[in-house]
Amino acid sequence: LGSGASNGLNGWVTALTVYNGELIAGGSFTQAGGVSANRIAKWDGTSWSPLGSGASNGLNGWVTALTVYDGELIAGGDFTQAGGVSANRIAKWDGTSWSPLGSGMENLVDALTVYNGELIAGGNFTTIAGRCASAYWARWVPFCPSPANFDHDGDVDQDDLAVLTACATGPGVPYDPNHLPTSCTLTPDANGYIPTDFDRDGDVDQSDFGIFQRCYSGPGRQ
Repeated sequence: LGSGASNGLNGWVTALTVYNGELIAGGSFTQAGGVSANRIAKWDGTSWSPLGSGASNGLNGWVTALTVYDGELIAGGDFTQAGGVSANRIAKWDGTSWSPLGSGMENLVDALTVYNGELIAGGNFTTIAGRCASAYWARWVPFCPSPANFDHDGDVDQDDLAVLTACATGPGVPYDPNHLPTSCTLTPDANGYIPTDFDRDGDVDQSDFGIFQRCYSGPGRQ
């Protein structure tokens, strides 16, 4: 991908995914298309560019796994910094900047996927944030991954559940952001997702109801 002597990358590629319509490559390389790109780069159909800017763009060690979770790009590997900030073997990119995913792992992350709305990581680690984990795999379960106060009254209660129910489609049944059910009063975001689609997979099903349960506070409780 690219042209001339500097086409492609100057090291191994060990992971690929698509994020925001662009091809993402991760690996051991430090250049993409002749420009600095530390272990991760994106291809927009015409040219390569890094994820981040300056000397600290990208990651300071191998990237061995990539996936997309909750609208963000997740990278796993054998790095300890992402975009110049501390990130132990796992980090997220929101389209603008890098940040750690919790306290990370003590050893290599070399597999990532999303299952039932949860981020699953596999690798050569046995502890997470200094605590014992199931041997070599773990799941990331933020308490409430995105706002569930659909009626904007300060709590997450049965009224918000009613909004979720009104927008439900069922497993594998996509919704059309331009023609939502009359009873679904939510507004899609710039990418066409509605707030009740917590896992951003194009439908509103039991996985989204499961995530909503973690956000539930009760009437009058923030």
